[in-house]
Amino acid sequence: MTDDKHEWMSPMIARLRELHGNGMPFRQIADTLNAEFNTALTRNAVIGKGRRLQLKLRATPWSTKRKEKPARPKRERRVTLRTVAPPLVPPEPVTPGTLTMEQLTEHTCRWPEGLNPPYTYCGEPTLHGTSFCRAHCIRAYGRAS
Repeated sequence: MTDDKHEWMSPMIARLRELHGNGMPFRQIADTLNAEFNTALTRNAVIGKGRRLQLKLRATPWSTKRKEKPARPKRERRVTLRTVAPPLVPPEPVTPGTLTMEQLTEHTCRWPEGLNPPYTYCGEPTLHGTSFCRAHCIRAYGRAS
């Protein structure tokens, strides 16, 4: 089998299996193979070949020192029931031009009526995205937007 920089020969593979079977770390296996076969194998090259040969990989020192974290207790999901607001009492019908400031909503025309306080407001339905009804949009902007 050919790797990027060298070819694995049968005696090298047999020696790799033998050294691995003796429990030698891959770093030392690479050094031993390099000395015996005059190669320049890296630890990762030996690990890769070991994987292809389906040799068992050993636990690394840092992975064996890890402590198992205790399992967190599962948090219970809280189910909150939303209370339904009582139905709104429909407002009393209002004559356009007589709404007070407290009666205005985002869907009622805010065109002020009257010259002196207390002012009243138009109250007609607004055009989408504006504060005024169609007639007052034309008055304010010169066109209905």
